Amino acid sequence: MWQKLIDLLTQLNQAYTMLAKLGRQKHGALVVIDMQQVDALNQQEEQLTQAVQQLERRRQALMLELVKSDAGLRPDMTASDMLGHCPGNWRSSLATQHEALTKRVAEVQELSANNRVLVQAALQAVHYHLNRIGGTSVEPAYGHGGTEQGTQGHRNLDFQA
Repeated sequence: MWQKLIDLLTQLNQAYTMLAKLGRQKHGALVVIDMQQVDALNQQEEQLTQAVQQLERRRQALMLELVKSDAGLRPDMTASDMLGHCPGNWRSSLATQHEALTKRVAEVQELSANNRVLVQAALQAVHYHLNRIGGTSVEPAYGHGGTEQGTQGHRNLDFQA
């Protein structure tokens, strides 16, 4: 079962590596505001995220099997605690995969946060230009009851010729 766990962590690491690659591509597309590429990358990201969720469910099920098979393991143990119960021939591989996966997940989370900032900045720019063109002021969020909060600019037009 330990080898299965190592294999699952390897697969998770590969999936997160691909998510990191997509995150860097998405960052570039957001910088140049290439919305078609962003949409395509979002679709690929969604598929990868679903694959990660499936792998994570398999990992959790395998962890429960390991807990049932080894009396020294508990469900609330950390990965570093579990390494102490891992047989010696798999311990270094498991530690390596766990460390690599931890770093990769942190990288993907950082890329996601950076991309979120770019998306919010782009939305604010769009709202600014739409408000300027239309003479209205619309907030980038919805108010109470799900309605947009907006005000119409008052322009006094001189119709005398």
